[in-house]
Amino acid sequence: MAIAVEELRTLGVHTLIRVGSAGSFQKKLKMGEGVIVTGAVRDDGTSSSYVPEIYPAVSHHHVLRALEKAASIIEHRCHMGIVLSTDSYYGARFNCETAKMIELLKKANTLCVEMESSTLLTLGGVFGLRTGSILTIREEIGEDEKPVTQAGEIFEDGLEKCIQISIKALELIIEKDKLFKFD
Repeated sequence: MAIAVEELRTLGVHTLIRVGSAGSFQKKLKMGEGVIVTGAVRDDGTSSSYVPEIYPAVSHHHVLRALEKAASIIEHRCHMGIVLSTDSYYGARFNCETAKMIELLKKANTLCVEMESSTLLTLGGVFGLRTGSILTIREEIGEDEKPVTQAGEIFEDGLEKCIQISIKALELIIEKDKLFKFD
């Protein structure tokens, strides 16, 4: 992710939206639904190469507003909130400390886990870029509190909607940029 941000920035790109997938931490998130990332817990290695972990990984407010409006236009259910970005999607299976951290994050209403947003959002802040993420739930919490992996048709339909939302959000940002210069 970092190399993409760095190289796109040198080409003059100032707005980036990640579209990806995530595993749910909360029962309210269902397969195929969207998550508009307001901020990310930085449990990755790359972003701390740029700034200390106390630096927040947050979405740019222009991108958040555009994604929220676009989700309404596309009519796709999306949640907004904080996610966990980690280098090891399944690491909690092997590491007790990671498993404890994840349980704490679930209690703190962290919505889901994914692997890219913290780096994108951190670098967006560092370089003054407009960045954001929209994720599609591909793994929801079942009745037994265990993850249900199901990357089938419901997920694919949700991913398609999230792609449409990101495109519409960029269109909305471009429209706004024509009226007001981004600084």
